[in-house]
Amino acid sequence: MFLSGVVASSGGGREWRAGPRARSPRGVHTLDPIRVDPGVGGGGRAEDGPLPLPRSPPFPQGVLPEGGGAGSSPADLVFGASAGRLLVRGGGRRLARPLTTPGAREDLAASALGSISSALHAARRRRDWGVGGGGGGLGAEGLCYRFTLRLGALPPADADDAGIAIGFADRLLPMESFGAARNSVRYAGCYYLHLPYGGRFAPAQGVVDAPLEGWARAAKMQGARGLLVGDKVSCILMMEERCMRYEWNDIDCGVAFRNIDMSRSLFPAVEMNSAGYEVELI
Repeated sequence: MFLSGVVASSGGGREWRAGPRARSPRGVHTLDPIRVDPGVGGGGRAEDGPLPLPRSPPFPQGVLPEGGGAGSSPADLVFGASAGRLLVRGGGRRLARPLTTPGAREDLAASALGSISSALHAARRRRDWGVGGGGGGLGAEGLCYRFTLRLGALPPADADDAGIAIGFADRLLPMESFGAARNSVRYAGCYYLHLPYGGRFAPAQGVVDAPLEGWARAAKMQGARGLLVGDKVSCILMMEERCMRYEWNDIDCGVAFRNIDMSRSLFPAVEMNSAGYEVELI
């Protein structure tokens, strides 16, 4: 998502001040065919399976990426598809948008999708907990899909930072979009929280740049600051309740979206709107 604006320093962090939005056409991208996963809640579809793995060096034999425990991402979740402007490394767990040369077009929103669909994750949860349905025995969070990102880098302090969006989207998400036609404003198959200022975007519900009050509360609890390198942001899709909530450094920011359309499988999604961002699945 691209929002031109100014980022000011505040207590060592960053604060967002929105400015005018650019308007330009959107790029289009479709994913490669993927295999079908086991049926979940009415039958599986080709779009429900894992996305192709990224072309990055695998972890050494016997070594798994950090994650998979309580409050973290699934241990085998990686970035399975991404825009050409983005770099995927660290065994598929790290995503970065490198700094560009002066004069390069910056109103590009570059996106990436995680490799595991909500349908496949639900099937795994039911299998691991020995549950045939109804959510019984699935633990405190029930049938949920959580992923957590740690910020590894931010744009330079003097950059026109257009932010980063984190959430879930379906597999047809365009990998590149531009200006006012970016995915978070126009594409109906995505649900995003824009950082650093905490705006909610769900085009299918007519939600565009609506504040998440819990994000502002979490900022106050941390000294009224913006994002810092090392911060953790979690997105939790509650599949039975059809809602989505967020956490910032383990502080609950509350529910951002309700009545989510679960007729199509959703994947963890990231939209980088400025160069200099780097995140890691943990």
